[in-house]
Amino acid sequence: MSDLARQSFTVTRHAYDPRADTKLRTVHMSMTQVSIERVMDGIKMRIAVPVAAYDTLRVRVQAPRGSATLTLSHDDPDLNVELASGEATEIAIAAKAWAVVLEKNLVVEAGVSMQPPQPRVLKRSKPSRRSSFSRRRKTGLPDRLRICFKGEREIIARN
Repeated sequence: MSDLARQSFTVTRHAYDPRADTKLRTVHMSMTQVSIERVMDGIKMRIAVPVAAYDTLRVRVQAPRGSATLTLSHDDPDLNVELASGEATEIAIAAKAWAVVLEKNLVVEAGVSMQPPQPRVLKRSKPSRRSSFSRRRKTGLPDRLRICFKGEREIIARN
């Protein structure tokens, strides 16, 4: 890529940011730096990070759906920049192009989305019946509970 093309290369994207007030951030990207603009707690912020500070380009493929995301990854996950998302074949083509333009290594991650475990529910045919564990225990006898040992010095008998 020529020097003129490198200097004129810029991309602007809007991305989801859970910590921002508007839940959006604006990412301006050039060949040399990435700047992230957002509003947090009413304060406008702009962070400029050189592209050299970013490690790799990561492609994360979701197995059952066949979708993928392309991310420029940084040590600080808050500075990660999502470059593209969509069908895995389209993202693979875009990832190769971005890797050449940014001169970064490409890492492919296969992600499997799993459903969270469902809570176990006790299903009884007759809720008034006791469980098998409760049936093995003996119930308390009210006559034994009324016994009161007055005047005794110790509860445990010794020889």
